[in-house]
Amino acid sequence: PSCRAIVLSGAGKMFCAGIDLGAFLSVVPRQPDQAHKSLQLIETIRKLQNDFTAVEKCRKPVIAAVHGACIGGGVDMICGTDIRLMSADSFFQVKEVDLGLAADV
Repeated sequence: PSCRAIVLSGAGKMFCAGIDLGAFLSVVPRQPDQAHKSLQLIETIRKLQNDFTAVEKCRKPVIAAVHGACIGGGVDMICGTDIRLMSADSFFQVKEVDLGLAADV
């Protein structure tokens, strides 16, 4: 009840540097066959998508205060906010396309 709004901001030189590929590979399923690997990967992606959806469904106003780079998942996250404020040095990139990945989270 005492919270009236939520402000998302980054610490350091940028708002969001994007996904850590090393960390991402650690959540990629290690299953013996492609079918089980795909099912487990879908479940992992759904969990990640739920995190982004929580920002959108939040009952309090969510404000993104972006400075510097906003890359990959950072772009996805701020799309779910109610207000997006950017500093003059802000820039946006969706690098998944360069890696041949679908930017769907």
